[in-house]
Amino acid sequence: MVQNKRVLTGYICAVAAAAFFGSVTTLSKPILSNVSHILLSSLVYLVAGATFSPLAQRNEETTSRKKYYPLVVLAAIIGASVGPIMFFSGLKLTTASDVAILSNGETVFSILFAILFF
Repeated sequence: MVQNKRVLTGYICAVAAAAFFGSVTTLSKPILSNVSHILLSSLVYLVAGATFSPLAQRNEETTSRKKYYPLVVLAAIIGASVGPIMFFSGLKLTTASDVAILSNGETVFSILFAILFF
């Protein structure tokens, strides 16, 4: 019974995450006419981080070693700063529907990069 409840919760969270992620492009496009793309990018990721950080659980098995800290910082700078800024600047220059279609290719390119580097 507990396992079924956890699986159901996982499915609900996955569907909600997909809906929220898909709505970012269409909800952000009208806002970009009045707000800087750097400010909007910062706000979107700060709200997401502030919302889900309290839900993160620390495990003894998942503690990282100090030698990986530079890689984590590099990934944070590129993945959480440069990438979203480029995304919102591209959204400002094109239509929301084009960006939504192109952002679906993100998964494919992430897999290709993972295969290439790992």
